[in-house]
Amino acid sequence: MSYLIDAFLPTSEIPSPAGARQFLIDGVYFDDRPTITIENADDGTLARMEVRYSAERHPLVLRRLSGEDAEAARGAASDVAIACDRPDIAKAIAESAVVLEWEIERAELDEDGWFAMRQWHTWVISRSGGWIYGPEDGIFDSDLVRQCKDE
Repeated sequence: MSYLIDAFLPTSEIPSPAGARQFLIDGVYFDDRPTITIENADDGTLARMEVRYSAERHPLVLRRLSGEDAEAARGAASDVAIACDRPDIAKAIAESAVVLEWEIERAELDEDGWFAMRQWHTWVISRSGGWIYGPEDGIFDSDLVRQCKDE
């Protein structure tokens, strides 16, 4: 079953997908060199990025959310922030300019896969600040320190 992790960026500038590709390849996070594909939206910004690191496993997918999907993600994460008495985080998430979503298959990720995901999250979020939300895990700041537990 897919697990979705959302990033809420305060700026409309998304870190470069080509830079992320190079970061993941240079980082040697996987036994074999992954196949990384990037799809851009009509305006040239990131629409989707896929990292296929094993033929036997689902890829790691990053996509930019918009419209109702972005609002639903903001709402879910804001509810967690409000429940843990962090209106400052709820406000930042609600006002985020960009919502990104990673889709992973938790059961398929080995230690290397989790490490690569953590580094990828850090690479994206550290360039713009913002927040990361994982259902059942909570809300994390740009240093990936948990600020709210999702209960």
